[in-house]
Amino acid sequence: MKQDNFEKNFQENNFTRGIIKYVSNYVDEQLEAANSKKLTVEEALNIALRVEQSMLEKKCFEIFIPNHSTLKDVLDRLNKDTDRHANMLRKELEKIAKK
Repeated sequence: MKQDNFEKNFQENNFTRGIIKYVSNYVDEQLEAANSKKLTVEEALNIALRVEQSMLEKKCFEIFIPNHSTLKDVLDRLNKDTDRHANMLRKELEKIAKK
């Protein structure tokens, strides 16, 4: 999203840019490790779960203050889908642990 579009669609707050950059950098590092085969499947699932749990615990989707109701609906759906996906990751990790 271009800078001017972000400002048009969301109110700025103190956390938004820093959190986005931090999470983005972390995910990029982990993707690089996964692509270079330095992670097992279990490690990759654990990392994904930690990222998603952190997003939910820190209420990541609530730090954005949308200027449009449609964007609020999208953020609410992202939050629900992230929770659903974190549950799927937990189940996969439980299957691996039982082996």
